[in-house]
Amino acid sequence: EKECPALLEYFTANWKECDSMWANYTRGKFFSAGNTTTNRIESNWNQVKLLLGKRPRLDATISGLL
Repeated sequence: EKECPALLEYFTANWKECDSMWANYTRGKFFSAGNTTTNRIESNWNQVKLLLGKRPRLDATISGLL
């Protein structure tokens, strides 16, 4: 396999220091109910969008959320 120095440099500069936010091996101390994807939060956002529509006014947004 060929090494890719540019990719390794990018990873080290942008992702390595924040591995606690994305790497499964560091997330074991957090409760996840077995959900390791963003499906649950995406489903919640879709419900909000259905409730409020695509471009609601601020007053309609507040009314819909209450």
